[in-house]
Parts: sequence; C-alpha cells; structure tokens
Amino acid sequence: MDVIFFKDTFLLERYADLFFLFKYDFFGSGDLIVLPLKDAYFTKINKIYELIQLTQASGGFHQEELIRSYIFALVYDP
Repeated sequence: MDVIFFKDTFLLERYADLFFLFKYDFFGSGDLIVLPLKDAYFTKINKIYELIQLTQASGGFHQEELIRSYIFALVYDP
C-alpha cells in the first residue's frame, strides 16, 4: 500500500477556491475512507502515482507544480 500525504496549503497554494477541499468528504473527515476501485480506474491511478514518484525523484524547477497537478487529477477523476 502506498499513501500520498500533503498539506492543504500545498494543494491550494495557487488555487483560487479556498473551500475546494470541503467539497469532498474524504478530505474533511477524520474517519478512515476506503474507496473501492474498478480495474480500469486502478490502472489510471497507478500511472498517475508513478508520474508523481518519477517527478519527485527527478526534482526539477516545476516539481511542486507538477505534483500538485497530478494530485488534482486524482481528485477530479472519480
């Protein structure tokens, strides 16, 4: 199992809607949230996760912005 941890300030650093995270139950809840994944969605999430890992490992000038964008992609694609 892999987990992605980030602070809300990291995700919302360049985002105009400061209440964005409140639109999603899994961000505001202190409960353990488990989301069942269909095979096709698992494949997509896994590819995005691999991009996050590659981006983090390679560093680079836009590393934070790229990782932030990948996390948004995970959030937006149910």
